[in-house]
Amino acid sequence: MSFPYSVKTAIKTVYIASSSKFVDDCKKLEEWLFEKYEVEVTRPWWRHYFKEYEKYKAMSDQEFYSDTKVQLVPVLDFKGVDDADLVIILVKDRYKLTGALIEMGYALAKGKPVIVFGKMKRSAMAGQCIHVQGGYDELEQVLELIIHE
Repeated sequence: MSFPYSVKTAIKTVYIASSSKFVDDCKKLEEWLFEKYEVEVTRPWWRHYFKEYEKYKAMSDQEFYSDTKVQLVPVLDFKGVDDADLVIILVKDRYKLTGALIEMGYALAKGKPVIVFGKMKRSAMAGQCIHVQGGYDELEQVLELIIHE
């Protein structure tokens, strides 16, 4: 298995980027990472995301973008990426991601290793990512190759 760049590193923290449509998958991945590697997730956004979902869904665009909590999301998410040793983009069925792509680009610009876990729509911008499409068995093989204690 070859990687687009050298990623052998100590991994203690991970940021998981995805869509709100895959919250259950994010929870499962977080649990799996902790059980298997004792890796902590830097910002488990899915634990808080749905508390006010209906409120935000009913807002106009102007209300949504001027909301203080909404404006904090990129600040907190970028800090989650900054604090992580590895970023995992979780995607299913080539779903078109939005915010997760911004987080992926931010992580790559910061020199962080990025794993795309699942099948995403093709993007040349993801060319420097490690692509894992074979499920948890393949993810485990990749992590065993890149994690260095």
